[in-house]
Parts: sequence; structure tokens; C-alpha cells
Amino acid sequence: MLIVDDSWVTGASAQSAVIAVKRAGAATATVLCVARWLRGDWADHKRLIGTLQDGFDVLRCPVTGHSCSHAAGFIATPDAT
Repeated sequence: MLIVDDSWVTGASAQSAVIAVKRAGAATATVLCVARWLRGDWADHKRLIGTLQDGFDVLRCPVTGHSCSHAAGFIATPDAT
């Protein structure tokens, strides 16, 4: 069973999906994540963000490069510490 997840944050949704399909009888389950939310205060993520050609914008569409129309009115805030 292939499970496609739109983005990886904590992994909880992917893990829940795997448990559900395994309980339903799937012999195997693989998760493919299309994207990953990054935290600028984590050293590994900070290094990756620093390698990006353009500034990092969570509201930019990764396909078109334009502002995401689905995120109209959304305000990005930093994670709580």
C-alpha cells in the first residue's frame, strides 16, 4: 500500500494512516511525503534553508513559484517554543 502525504510535520498523520491500513489488512505500507515543513531554529534545517537560491516563503507555490491562492488570508507564524 502506498500512502501519499502532502507534507511531513510531526509524522503523526503518516503513522496513523499506516496503522489504519495495516489493521485493514494491508501486508505492507509505504509513506511518500511530497513536502516537509522546516524550522529555522533547527541547525540542520537552517543549513538547508541557507542553500536555497531564493528566499524561503511557506506561502509560495512550489509548482508555479507564485503566491499560493489557497493560502489567501493565511498568516505564517513561528512555531511555539
